[in-house]
Amino acid sequence: VSTQSTGFLCLGIWKDVPRLLNVLDMMVLSSAFGEGFPNVVGEAMACGIPTIVTNVGDAAYIVGDQGLIIPPKTPEALIQAIESLLQHTPSKEGIRHRILYHFGVPQMVDQTLQTLTDACVIS
Repeated sequence: VSTQSTGFLCLGIWKDVPRLLNVLDMMVLSSAFGEGFPNVVGEAMACGIPTIVTNVGDAAYIVGDQGLIIPPKTPEALIQAIESLLQHTPSKEGIRHRILYHFGVPQMVDQTLQTLTDACVIS
């Protein structure tokens, strides 16, 4: 359902998120504050989608060197970043590799186990 007054297309409930993400040209997360670990950034990057984020919460950490990071509340920087990504698209493989290497299930299990082990060490 499209609404002419807002320009938004409401999709309703969408269960096949990878299929939806794979039609994107890029992912933009332009938060001004309050992001912890924005899963949507990792999900898009796991699909190889080029990503622009504001330097809020863990967004910059997730993107690393495989996307563009801009200061929050800077529309001019956002415009430049979008134009830059449209001109020079990074490789889908590199984007996807960053997520699998740093945030895949084996890495999360290892990091959780290490954190719990460190917490239980009696000094």
